[in-house]
Parts: sequence; structure tokens; C-alpha cells
Amino acid sequence: MTLSSKLKVETLLAPRLWSGTRYYLLISTLLALVLWAWYAFSVQLSTGLGVTGMRSVVSWAFYIINFVFMIGISHAGTLISAILRVANAEWRRPITRMAEAITVVAIIIAAGLPLIDLGRPDRIGNVILFGRLQSPLIWDLLSIGTYLIGSIIYLYLPLIPDLAACRDSLAEASGFRRWLYTKLSLGWRGTKTQEERLKKAIKVMAVVIIPVAVSVHSVVSWDFAMTLRVEWHNTLFAPYFVAGAIFSGIATIIIVMAIFRRFYRLEDYIQPKHFIYLGYMMLVLNVGMIYFTISEYLVAGYGGVAQDMTYLGLLFSGQYAPLFWFMVLGGLVLPAFLVSFPRTRNIKWIVIAAVLVDVGMWVERLLLIVPALAVPQLPYPLGQYTPTWVEISLVVGAFATFALFLAIFGRLFPVVSIWENIEGAQSVPSESMPSMMQIEGAPQMDVASPSRRSFLRTAAISVVMMSLGFMLPKVVKAYLPASPTKDVTVRPKPVRVGGATSLEEARRTASFTLMVPRALPDGSSLLAAKVAGGGRLVGLFYRTEGSPPLEMYDDGSTLAIFESEDARIDAPPLYLSQGFYRFNSSGREYLATEGSNGAPRGGPIPARLQWWESGTRYTIIANLPVAELLTIAQSMEVS
Repeated sequence: MTLSSKLKVETLLAPRLWSGTRYYLLISTLLALVLWAWYAFSVQLSTGLGVTGMRSVVSWAFYIINFVFMIGISHAGTLISAILRVANAEWRRPITRMAEAITVVAIIIAAGLPLIDLGRPDRIGNVILFGRLQSPLIWDLLSIGTYLIGSIIYLYLPLIPDLAACRDSLAEASGFRRWLYTKLSLGWRGTKTQEERLKKAIKVMAVVIIPVAVSVHSVVSWDFAMTLRVEWHNTLFAPYFVAGAIFSGIATIIIVMAIFRRFYRLEDYIQPKHFIYLGYMMLVLNVGMIYFTISEYLVAGYGGVAQDMTYLGLLFSGQYAPLFWFMVLGGLVLPAFLVSFPRTRNIKWIVIAAVLVDVGMWVERLLLIVPALAVPQLPYPLGQYTPTWVEISLVVGAFATFALFLAIFGRLFPVVSIWENIEGAQSVPSESMPSMMQIEGAPQMDVASPSRRSFLRTAAISVVMMSLGFMLPKVVKAYLPASPTKDVTVRPKPVRVGGATSLEEARRTASFTLMVPRALPDGSSLLAAKVAGGGRLVGLFYRTEGSPPLEMYDDGSTLAIFESEDARIDAPPLYLSQGFYRFNSSGREYLATEGSNGAPRGGPIPARLQWWESGTRYTIIANLPVAELLTIAQSMEVS
């Protein structure tokens, strides 16, 4: 058997080797997840975006997080494959097809996620009809559309000779598959003229697609960087996003490559060296991402802007600290260690490192979007976001669709480029070829299993990293500057009501999270504290920049909010708004309106109590009877 014929027969069988129960079970599971996602989407369409956790504060969340992530891993194929082609790296040949397929599928999934986020996908045409070129969203549409078309062409061109091989070799294939191969092969016969034209077209596309791919993630980064918002308005975002995209893209190639290698029995083509070389590339990007991460947070922290410090506090020691430190230690530091040490530089540990990288980069996208939106631009409480089952279902469905498309692609088409490997085999000495490209009987390369010492070293590193991840938030929190006392502008740090047990502790506390939950805005200064019997803190009184003073109480079951503002009058108005009534108590005139248990939308309407004193209007709002509000008002010391 000749070298080329042996290669062709063995590879063409690869898409058909994995079939039967396991394959159809996988397809059925993925289809079930996709159908469930469509059901969740129908619920969102019929009910509105109110079924999601997004609100007016955190208005971009799960859908946009995964849009950015999918655009990132789309750089896996086209960009990396194009760079390797331009560099004429011979080892690229078995992996380019999978990389290019990842790109096309990821872009298709990514393009659908903003449509889900719209709430009214039927209005997407308005972006084209009435869009403004000044808007980064229009840049998204143009760049992603160009990238998708270019990536499909770049995937299709090297596929033509292999489609012709499938057309000529798979006589027992179904009628649909024979028709598909015949139509898509475009009458390819493998003549010298056809080969020359094909290679020229591929070379041109490889050069063209690189700047297009770089521009896509640059434009996606400008969706954020062109916004005057904490953490987003950053000139580093374009290179930071491109580096992160290639980083997660390489990790995705490694994962998909390992799956196809295992289930399509491609060990003779996809060898340990391919994982090691991609691991080296991932390590280089890993170092770059560590540099960008340090640079980003160091500059923001050194500047000391109130909103930036609030954002960093949320990441370093606040509610997002576990995710942040996992991203840093598990998604950046640990993968670098796994690839750096020779004893863990093998298929198993490189794949584990790639999984950690992808999970870490997904978390990085979440931390980029949600906490930044949660920090208010005006003196309002911190925003809160929790994804609902609808959002989780749609995102899981998006990843299931990604896996489904790749599984179908691998079933229909060769996942290893046949003609490119034949071409490479003809130009490489026999002893350096993969075993499937050698004369029969030649020894095959074996995959070395990790030694016991390697396992123990990696386990020790993992324990150390997890310990650091547990300790660092506590250390950082311990060394944060103490909250200032009265009349000093501070950056609030949420704690629970009742957490303080003395007036001194209360004065060191910048804010607290109520059961709603609710937090204080930036630039708040503590004026007074309300301490119950036994020293239990039940409320704090704040002055906030640009808004009336604000006081919040929590008695364990109800919430009271106190507001005061300059009313420029010393007495209540003569004419009352509907629902208000007037009464006197202890020489002070009050206006009040009773609350109710339910509203048209199902929520309670709080009671309201107002009075005027020294040109200031004070208001108490709470889910309490007016009599109890009066008791609280008479116990207050206002200044």
C-alpha cells in the first residue's frame, strides 16, 4: 500500500468510526438541552426580559458575557491556523481543520446571543435600517459579519480536496452524503492547475483573515472601552481582549483536539507534540494575560478614584472575591505551572490546564461586566445580579449547540485535512512522520504516562494554590484601610446589619447590606449611628455627595429608609397630595400616608412619614404602620 493511499483510507474512516449507541446518545442529550433552551427562549419572548436577573442597573449579564467569550474562542481557528500557515509551521497540518471549524461554529453561536439579549429579536432589522456608524454596535455587526463570511471561506477552501476524496471513496455512504460531497467538491479532480489556484487562494485568505480577526475582538472591546464607565474606559482593552481571545482560543483547540483524538482514534495524527506546541503558545499568552491583569488593576488602584476603588473592593475582598481569586490562581497561575514543568507537560495535564484556562477566562468576562455595572455612576446603592433559570438554560443551550455542531461536522467531514497531511508527508523524511504516514510495520510513537513524582508535584502545587486562594482574600481584607470616622468621605464596604456591636464599631463601618439587599453609594460619610439595647447596631445615618442625607434601619424583619433634603420652607404645604393626611404630635406637624399589603404588581406599598424642621424635609419610608414610624421619628436625632 502506498503512503498516500494508506493515509487517505485510514483518515476517511475517522468520521465513521465513532457511531452506534454512544454517538446517538450524545446527539440526543445535546438536542434535549437545545430544545430546553428554545423553551426558555419562548418564555422570555412571551413574558419579557423581566424573567431574567437583569435590571436597569446590571443590564448586561449572562448573554453578553457568553457573547464575548464565544467571540474569544472563535479566534481559536482562523487566526491561529492562519498564523501557522503564514509561518509555514509543518506541525499545523493535523489540527487546522478542527481549529477552523471551531471558529465558524463559535461565531454563529456568538452572533445569536445579542439577539437573545435584545428582548425583541424582530427589531434587529432596525440596527441595519436606522443604525449610526458612530455606534460601536454597528461596528460589531460589520466586523462580525465580515469575520463570519471570511472564516467560512477559509474553512471551505482547504476542505474541497477532502470533499472530493469523500465523494470518490465512500461508495456506501447515504444518498444525502454523496449528494453533499458532490455539490461541495465543485468538480475537483486534483489537477495541477486546480492545486495551484487553491493554494494561492488559501494563502491570500490566510493573510487577509488575520487583521480581520484582530479587528473583531478589538471592536468588541470598544463596546466597553468607548463607554465612560468604571473599569471599562481603558485604552488597554483592545490588546487585552485580543490576547485573552487567543489565550482562550488555544485552550479550546486543545480541548476539542483531545476529544476528537480520543473518539475518532486519531492518535497517529494528533501526537503529543501538537499538545506541547499549543501548550507553549498558551503559556506565552498566559504570561501576557498576567501582565495585562496586573497592569489593569495596578493603575486603577494607584489612581484611587472612588468608583475604581469600589470596583476593586468588590473583586479583591467583596462578594466577587472567590470568583476573582479563582480566575487569577486557577485560570492564570496554575495553568502556567502545569505547562512550565516538564513532568506535567504531557497530554493529560495540558488538557487540564486548557480546561482551567477556559473556565478562568469565562469568569474573567463575568467579572469584567457584572461588577462594573453594579458600581453606580451616581450616588445610588450597588447593583445586584443573580441569573435566573431562563438565562442559565439559554447559555447551557448555546454551549450544547456549539458541541452539537462540532459533533455533526466531525460526523460528516474529515476532521484532519487529508490532502495537507499527504503533502506534508511527501516533504518530510520517513523517520520523522507520524506512524500512519510511514511504511507499514514502522514503530509508532508512544504517549508517555505521567510519573508518580509528577502527580505528587502537581497535587502539591494545586494544594498550595487553593490555600493561597483561600487566604489571600482574608489577608487583603485585613490590610484594607480602616473606615474613617464622622464627616470624612469614605468608600463603603458592605456588612450585615447587626454585625457591629458597639458605637465605636459602628463608626468604623462604612455601610451595611440590608436584607433587600441594599448598599450605600460612593462618597458616603457616616454622621451618626443608632444602637439598640445591648449595643446592637440597628441603623446608620449618612451624608452622600450630590444627594440628600440617607439613613437606613433594619429591626430584623422590616426596613426603614430615612431621607432629608433642603426644602427651603419650615412647614408642610397647605395642599396635600392624594393619600396623605396631616396630624400633630409632640409639637411637630407630620404628613403621612398609610401603606398597603399588596399592589397591582403584587408588592407591598410602604408607609411614608414626613416632617419639616429648620428648612429641611425629613422622610421615613418603611413597611410599618405610621404609628411605628412616628415612634422612630421621635427617637431620631437630626442635625
